[in-house]
Amino acid sequence: MSKFFYSENNYRQYRPTANWWQRFKKRKEIKNTRRQIDETVKLRNPFQPTESRTKQKVAIVILSLILVSWIAALLYHPFFKITNVQYTGFKVTDPAAAAIAIQEYFKQGAIFKHNIYFVANTDEIAKRVGAVIIADKVEVTKVFPSCLKVNVTERLSSIVFDNGEKYYLLDKDGNVIREVFKAASRTKIDDGTTSPLSISSTSTSSTNDVSTTSVSIHVPRQSDLENEYSNYPILYSTMSPGKILAPGENILSTNLVTAGRYIYDELLRRGIGKVQYMSLEKPIDGMKVVLGVKPMILVNPIKPLDYQIENIKMILEKFKPTEYVDVRFDDRLFWK
Repeated sequence: MSKFFYSENNYRQYRPTANWWQRFKKRKEIKNTRRQIDETVKLRNPFQPTESRTKQKVAIVILSLILVSWIAALLYHPFFKITNVQYTGFKVTDPAAAAIAIQEYFKQGAIFKHNIYFVANTDEIAKRVGAVIIADKVEVTKVFPSCLKVNVTERLSSIVFDNGEKYYLLDKDGNVIREVFKAASRTKIDDGTTSPLSISSTSTSSTNDVSTTSVSIHVPRQSDLENEYSNYPILYSTMSPGKILAPGENILSTNLVTAGRYIYDELLRRGIGKVQYMSLEKPIDGMKVVLGVKPMILVNPIKPLDYQIENIKMILEKFKPTEYVDVRFDDRLFWK
């Protein structure tokens, strides 16, 4: 009998430990050896049951058909077709141009139409809408399952026109878009006021005494406008007092609308003040700008405005007038 007993499991029990890399190489060698044996040895165990792959193939085909049918239902079912497009933020701009651009986008797609909820690309729609309208920002969102919301932030290039009776929203070319609401607020102004729109009747006696009668007149106020029009400058004019203006009717020239918008934005941006309203009788006589507590400002909307606004700021900061500032005549500046 042998001095030592060696069982068949001694090697498995006491073999040296191997790290992960050695085990990986060993496993790869065994796999390669088995593949070589299968390729060279043609013997087959007659008692080994053959593996039937028919069921596996049928299962794969059925699952593929279910997946394709599910995708087709999502892409072609009318339930997921975008039929409701909502437009918000269009105050001045007509949304018809945006609607046409969106409908043209929906018609595209040879296999999958772009009007399907899962296919529609919101970034591409926003890009197309921004190309046909003047806007600072266009946001497009999809609402499951068939709604599209288009929200725009318009680039403010228009003004509100006040003829003493009603407020009208004008486009950048001076055409009436629609009536905002009635301008019914009136203020009683006494003689001696600094308002450029004050009206008073006077009578002279034989002793040269002058008496003044106060009357109520219309004075535009920025606070009269609703929130959605609070950032639109008011231009008051009596060129068409009390006249009912129809949509599409031209009231002002493009240059005057641009000038009014520019004055409103620049005075606010440069810290001079927020314009309460502007008044205009004849462009050649200049435009009156009312800033509220600050003095009235007279500008010439026909001449370059940057130089006039620089003079306005200089006079207000250096001389601090209380009644008016007149910069209509180039280098001849007046204030009081």
